[in-house]
Amino acid sequence: MADGVGQLAFISAVLGGFAVTFLALLLTLADTRRHVGAAIGVTIASAASFLISTVGWGLMAFVLAVRSSEGQTENGVPALLAFGRLHEGLTTAFLLGVFLLLTTLGLSGWIRSRRVGLVSITIALTSAAICFAIIGRFILR
Repeated sequence: MADGVGQLAFISAVLGGFAVTFLALLLTLADTRRHVGAAIGVTIASAASFLISTVGWGLMAFVLAVRSSEGQTENGVPALLAFGRLHEGLTTAFLLGVFLLLTTLGLSGWIRSRRVGLVSITIALTSAAICFAIIGRFILR
């Protein structure tokens, strides 16, 4: 189980790296139009969401690995179940990060031109629909 949670941390870290890279690029622009400011704000929120989920899942994976190797449970409950609410919160942070990263992609084209903006928003919306259709199959209900 620790391996699965560790994979979630890894995926969050990679996507967070993309968000930070986009942020660094946007911060170097001398452009002060509102499109740039909006993209910077959304990218900061995306990076923060991924950072939260990466740290949380990374630490959770560590604790689960230690407890599993020692055969420990929380009050008779397997260790993963003890992290249920934390896992739900981290999942929410991750999904928010994905949504905001796709929003950044959609906004990025508007920095260049209206035509590129229309293309980037179309691609971002299509990607969002596909991503959330895929992710929705894996969320426990």
